[in-house]
Amino acid sequence: MALISRVVPNRWLRLLLATVLLAVAGYLLWRQGSAYAELRAARADLDQYKFVEAEEHLTKCLAIWPSRADVWLLSGQAARRREDYVKAEERYAQVQRLNNGQTTDELNFERVLMQAQLDPDDKLDYLRQLVEAHDPRSNLILEAMIRGYMRRHRYLDAGFLANVWLERKPDDPYALLCRGAVRDQIGPRNQCIEDFQRVLEINPDQEEARMRLSRSLLELARPSEALATIRPLADKYPTEPKVLVTLAECQDAVGEFAAAEATARKVLTIQATNEDALTLLGKILIDRDQFAEAERHLRQAIKLRPSLYQARLQLHRVLVSTHRDREAEEVKAFLTNSAKDSVRLAAISSEELPKTPRNPALFLEVGQIFLRASEPSIAIHWLTDGLRHAGSSPVLQRQIHLELATANEKLGDKGRAETHTRSANPGSPREKP
Repeated sequence: MALISRVVPNRWLRLLLATVLLAVAGYLLWRQGSAYAELRAARADLDQYKFVEAEEHLTKCLAIWPSRADVWLLSGQAARRREDYVKAEERYAQVQRLNNGQTTDELNFERVLMQAQLDPDDKLDYLRQLVEAHDPRSNLILEAMIRGYMRRHRYLDAGFLANVWLERKPDDPYALLCRGAVRDQIGPRNQCIEDFQRVLEINPDQEEARMRLSRSLLELARPSEALATIRPLADKYPTEPKVLVTLAECQDAVGEFAAAEATARKVLTIQATNEDALTLLGKILIDRDQFAEAERHLRQAIKLRPSLYQARLQLHRVLVSTHRDREAEEVKAFLTNSAKDSVRLAAISSEELPKTPRNPALFLEVGQIFLRASEPSIAIHWLTDGLRHAGSSPVLQRQIHLELATANEKLGDKGRAETHTRSANPGSPREKP
C-alpha cells in the first residue's frame, strides 16, 4: 500500500486501484477454485462410470488450466472409457506435446489400456500379471479388457473377467453391469435382469444399467416394467433419440399406440435418419393398415442400415398385405439367410473364438457374414484383424484381401479396394496409369 501511495498520491484513485486489484485477485482465485472443483467432480464421475459428465467437467477445467498435462490425460481416459478412441488419442498426443515430446509411465499405461480395448489379447500376459498381483489399477485393466472382449463378441472371456472382478469386489456396479451385459448375450437372461437391478439398487443414476434393464425387460415380454424403468431417463433426456426410441417401443408393447407413434415421430423430428424410429413407426402404421406410409419409412430405414432385420421383417408384412408375393418371397429369403448367419455368428462368438482367439479363418468368416448383411464397415474391422493373424497362411491372406477389396468397393473407396486386389494377386500385371 505504501508503494501505491507514492505512485498514486490521490486518495480516491488509490482506493479505486486497490478495489480493482482486489477484484482481479478475487477473480483469479475464483477461477482456480472453479478449476479444482471441476477436477474433483470429474474424478468423482469417473469413479461412478459417468464418462460423458466427467468429460464435461474436464473441458471446463482445461479452459482454465490448458497446460495441465495430468488433466489432459484424465480427459483422454474419459474418452477411451466411453470408446471414443480418436478423441482419446488426440488427448494423449496433447499430453506428449506438453511433456516436450516425452512419454510418461502414466501415458504409456493409458495407451496400453486403449490397445486392450481394441485387442485384449495384444497385451494379455502383461495385463494378466498385473491383475494377478492385485495392482491398484486392476479395475481399470479389467474394465478395458472386458470392453475389448465384448467388442469382439467373446462373451465367455468377458464374463470370466467380470466374475474375477466380482470375487474381489462383489458389489462393484460396473462389474455387475458387465456381467449383466454378458448374460444378456449368452444367458441366462433372467440373471442379467438381476444384475442390472442390483446395479440400480447400488447406484440409481447408472444410466447404462437403466437402459440395458429396460431393453432386457422388453425383450423378455415384461413391457410394463420396461416402461417404468425407462421413464426416468426419458424425463431426464427428453431429446435423446436412443432413450426416446426405447420409450416408444415400451409404449407400443403396453398398448399405448398413440403415445408410441407420437414419440417415434418426435425422434424423427430430432434425427430424421434414426433407423430404429423409422422401423418402429413403420410397424405402428402397418398395425393401422397404413401400408404406403409404413413402406416408405421402412425402405428408408433399410437404405440407412441394410442389415436391419426388424425393418425387413416389417417390410415383409407390407408386401404380403399388399399382395406382392414375388417381392415378399425375396425378402423372406433374405430373412431366412440372416437368421442362419445370426446363429452361426453366435456359435463363433460363444464357442469357437474363446478356444482359438487368433484363428484367422474365424475372422474371415465373421467378415463374410457382415458383408452378406451389407455391413462393410464392420466387415473391414474383422477382416483387418484376421489379416494380422494370417501371416503363416498365404491362402487365407489372399481370401481376406479379396474380401477387403469387396468391402472397400462397397464403401466407395476404390483406392483401397485396388490395393487389396493387388495384394491378393501379387503376380498379376498392374494396369498402366
